[in-house]
Parts: sequence; C-alpha cells; structure tokens
Amino acid sequence: MGIIQRQGLKSAIVRVVGMAIGAITTIFLIPAILSVEEIGLIDTMRKMITMGVPLLVMGGPQAIRKYFDPMRSQNESYTLIYSYLYVFIFTATIFTLAYFGFKDQIFSIYEDKSPRIKAYSLVIYMGLMGLAVQNFCMAISSVHRRTVIPDFAQNVMNRGILAILLILVFLNSIDVKNIPRVYTLIFFILPPIATALYVSRMIKTSLQWPSRTTLVKIYKKTFLYNLVQIPLSLSNVILLAVDSIMLSSLVGLASTGVYSIALFMISFLNVSKRSLTQISLPIVSGKFKEEKIEEIRTILNSGAELMTFATGLLVITLVNGIEILLSIMPNGELFVETRLVLYILGIATLTDHLLGLQQMLINASSKYVLGLINFLAIVVLVIVLNFVLIPIYGIYGAAITTAIGLVLRAGFNALIMYRSTSLHAFSQKSLLTFSIALLCITGSFILQENVDWQYRSLAQSILMPMLFLITCIIASCVPQQVNQWIQQLLKRM
Repeated sequence: MGIIQRQGLKSAIVRVVGMAIGAITTIFLIPAILSVEEIGLIDTMRKMITMGVPLLVMGGPQAIRKYFDPMRSQNESYTLIYSYLYVFIFTATIFTLAYFGFKDQIFSIYEDKSPRIKAYSLVIYMGLMGLAVQNFCMAISSVHRRTVIPDFAQNVMNRGILAILLILVFLNSIDVKNIPRVYTLIFFILPPIATALYVSRMIKTSLQWPSRTTLVKIYKKTFLYNLVQIPLSLSNVILLAVDSIMLSSLVGLASTGVYSIALFMISFLNVSKRSLTQISLPIVSGKFKEEKIEEIRTILNSGAELMTFATGLLVITLVNGIEILLSIMPNGELFVETRLVLYILGIATLTDHLLGLQQMLINASSKYVLGLINFLAIVVLVIVLNFVLIPIYGIYGAAITTAIGLVLRAGFNALIMYRSTSLHAFSQKSLLTFSIALLCITGSFILQENVDWQYRSLAQSILMPMLFLITCIIASCVPQQVNQWIQQLLKRM
C-alpha cells in the first residue's frame, strides 16, 4: 500500500491544484465571458469526446494496466504495450473514415435543440484523437508507477494556459473570436503532446515493434479481457456523459451550461478515487495472480476509508459554501439550480466511495464479464430514466438519474466481488465516517431551507466542515494515512 499511498497522494495533490485552477476558470472567468449556451456547448463537446474514446482505444489502456505486471516474468510487458499501440493506429484509421463518413447522422440528434454543435465536428474529432493518445500514455505511466507528470500535463498545464488566456480576454488584452473552439483544443491537444514526450523517454530503450506471431500470442492472452473492456469502457463513459448529451438534445444548451457548472464542482469529489484507481489497478492485478487476497483486502479497505473521509469533507464543504460561491460568481443567479444538484450527486458520490474501488477490483480480477453485464444493465436503465425524467424535471432529472446509476453500479459490483471472493470495502471507520458525513449533509440542507439569518451562509460554510472533522477525530475514524501525513507535515514544520 506504500507506493499506492505515495503516488496516489502526489497525483491527488496535482489534480487538486489543477482543479483549483479549473475552478477559477470555470466558476469565475467563463461565466463572465461566455453565455450559458456557450458553456453548454463546451460541456457537450467534452462529453462527446469522452464517449468516443473507448471506440478508439479498444480496451488497450485497460489491458496494459491489467497485464503489464503479470507479464513481467515472461519479459512480454513491453511487447504488450507496443501490440496495443499498433492496434490503436489501425482503429484510429478506421474510426476517422467512419466519423467523417457518418458525420451528418451523428449530429442529427442536435438539429432541433442545439444545431450549433455540428459546426464543431472537426474540433471534436481532434479532441477525440488527443484524449485517446492521452489514455494510452497515462496507462503506460501508471504501470511504471510514474503518474505525477502525466497528471500535471492533464490537470495543471492545460488549465493554467487556458486560465491565462481567459484572463487576457477578460481584461480585453487580446481578442479571441471563438473561445469554445480554443478551449476544447487547449484542453485535449496540449496534454497528450506533453505526456507522449515524457512517456517516450520512459520506454524508448525497449522500443521494438512486435512481429505478427508476437501480436497473435499477445492477443490470445488478453483477448477475452480486451473484448469485455471495449463495451465496459463505453458503458462507463456513457454513464458519466449521457446526462449532459441528453440535456442538450432534449432541453437545450442553456440547461447543459448550468448543469456543467454543478458537474465541475462534483468532479472535485472524485480526485482521490481517480488517483487511487490509477495506481492500484496494475498492483492489484499482480496480487490476484499471486492469490494474495488479504493484501488486496487491505488495499480495498484502506482506499475506502480514505475516499469516504475525503469525499465526506468535500461534499460538506461544497453544499455549505455554494450560496456564498453563487453570490460572488459572475451571473451567479443563472446557476442557482446547482445547489440541489450538488446535494443529489454529492450523496450519491459519497455512497459510491463508501463501497470502495469496486470497478478497479472487478477489472483486476477474473470477474470482469459479470462487471460488464452489470454495467450494460445500468446504462440501459440510465438512458431510459433520462428520457423519462429530463423532460419533466430538467437538470434535476438528469442528476437523479446519474445518482441512481452511480449507486446501483457500485452496489452490484460490490455484491459480485463479495459473492465470488469475500472481498468488501467496509470497515468500522468508513461506515462511521459515512454516517457522520450524512448527518452533517442533512443538517446543512435543513439549515439552508429553514433558517433565515443574515450571516447564516458564512457561519454554516465554516462550522459544518469543522463539525465533521472534530466529530471524526473524537470518534477515531480519521484514516491512518491522513494521520501519518499530518504528523509528517508537522515534523517538517
């Protein structure tokens, strides 16, 4: 767990810095420069890019993370990497022909409510290619236990350049004619260039394109897993992106713009999970091969305790600080609906994190086929619920549907792993932390709805997170990792 903690912590810090820069950009600069419709346009393009990537990478990054460590003993790890890079070149060619051949049909769903999107088809294509390259580079860096630099490129460098550009636009120092186009290209083109340069130095000494015989040998070993990962990855991004895409199609870009601000705030909650998943998957895959179940259990429980604590604190901070944030945010009155969305998705994300790194666990184990079946069923349910709830409740319908999908996916994954391996993420600390967080969130909502006091928002935004922290300390449910990090920090001071 040591390397997972160290790399996970460093990556999490980098991502938090990136998110902080992104917060300045998304919450303060973009609403002051762009209309709500343009904000919705940017978010829709990002979600379309995200949804298209699984068809490009064809499960390659997941296969690299799962099989790199187990193939070390046969000296086939690097052959695995180059085999799937070869496949990417082939699929990217086929995808390009299909994308431009069926472009009109792809964008026809937006003709009624959001016709502007079609004009950005080339930008979306470039973003797809960039994010696909970034996914491969991130997989290669994670199996080498080096995730900080790629995380910096993906989360800090692009957001920093974008923030500087938007500040200059805000100050009227430069005139950018099409910010949605520039925004998307900076976000999805710069990180893969920087990360590819970094990763190429890491693996250049072992550069060797595989022969046809070697390709067949590698694919035989990884075929079933890779076959499952393609629809699994696609289902995953559909679950995360379909709400915004269906909002744009069924309601319009303005609703998507408001919803995207809430989703950006919610994305802070997943920093710890992304970092732990990225570094844990190759390690846990090796542990499964060695049948070290107790070590996997330790990783799973420790991860759940850390995620539940961090997510609980962040949810409480978000829901209590949203009123102050909206009051100082440019055109904040246009985004008041984000408050309830934060409660809905915040509680769902907290529940998901209580259940632990279940998707990572299934991907690392031999139960990934059952994980796929679960995923496909949840995705179908989410799409149906979106069709029903979005026309009635707008962004609240999208939030409710996404929350249901998150909780059910994690719950069924946890059940699959427990029935097959007796592994679960629950511990006394994580359950107690979850209960304390839920009580604080409930109290926050009651205060916001029923107390009319001039300084209530300010007092609540300070006192509720403090109440959570103090209660966790008294109940001795602060994760061991957090205690160790605090002690190390105090020693250095």
